[in-house]
Amino acid sequence: MNQADNNGSTPMLTASLKGHTAAIKVLLKAGADVHKPDDEGTPPVWIAAAYGHTDALHVLLKAGANARTAEYSGMPTLHIAAEDGHLPVVRVLAEIWPLDRRPWKMFLMGAGAESELQDYLAPPANRSTRNFLPRLYSKPDMVKEIWKYLHKPRYVDVGQLDGEGRTAAQVATAFGKDEVAALLQQLSL
Repeated sequence: MNQADNNGSTPMLTASLKGHTAAIKVLLKAGADVHKPDDEGTPPVWIAAAYGHTDALHVLLKAGANARTAEYSGMPTLHIAAEDGHLPVVRVLAEIWPLDRRPWKMFLMGAGAESELQDYLAPPANRSTRNFLPRLYSKPDMVKEIWKYLHKPRYVDVGQLDGEGRTAAQVATAFGKDEVAALLQQLSL
């Protein structure tokens, strides 16, 4: 599943390049590495974003691909999508996820933690805030994970700088992608 051709492209990279979402799902089920880059260091998530393959990108992200650190020649994932004007890709990468769609399992700690965590986030009506907060803060590890969950609900950092010191909004503006630039400026506020 992870064998590369002469150019260093794995089947996952090729499927990401072509936007073949079904092939990506099959490869993932068969154990393909979602992180393995080509010989130039380009990971599949960056390739899917660069070519505007929103559905393929979404599958890769759900499988654990890290768009925050993925880059090619100093160009982060969000920046390449902004440069090429792939608005749907930028939305997937940068918009805040609705609470009901955030990946709960990314930060749940241990068996049975889901119901406990949900209890912390949405205490029953008969529990006052006064009783709720001390109980929550008595578990610093859980507080830290909840904080990350609530305050970093994006696949990328919209304020990240590329190799030339520009934000993705600045890249979009430079390449005349005004709609993408407007969205990114709004999200960075």
